Amino acid sequence: MHKVVDKILGRIGLVRTATLYSTLRSEAGIAKRIDEHREVVEAIASHTTFLQDCPWHTEHLESQDRFLTGLIDIAGPAEAHRLKNIRDWPQLDLQPWPPIDKEAVSRI
Repeated sequence: MHKVVDKILGRIGLVRTATLYSTLRSEAGIAKRIDEHREVVEAIASHTTFLQDCPWHTEHLESQDRFLTGLIDIAGPAEAHRLKNIRDWPQLDLQPWPPIDKEAVSRI
């Protein structure tokens, strides 16, 4: 029955709350996804020159981190308490890259 409801809701761009929560808590939850993302960023920075060669990708990785961290609010208290177990964003010693002018982008 839920699959039928999910299909109907999906056609109009909606999803059941239970489905959303289930997805956010799958694969050990969003907190685990954030921690693993930061672990991968740290490994890339420590073991490769990728971020030195292509520093603009740092903004992509930071944006992904902000997005994932924002999902904690949606996932609710069951996930939010796990934030204390997440490693900090890695210290990246990279060459300067011009930051995005977020004010200019917001006017577009």
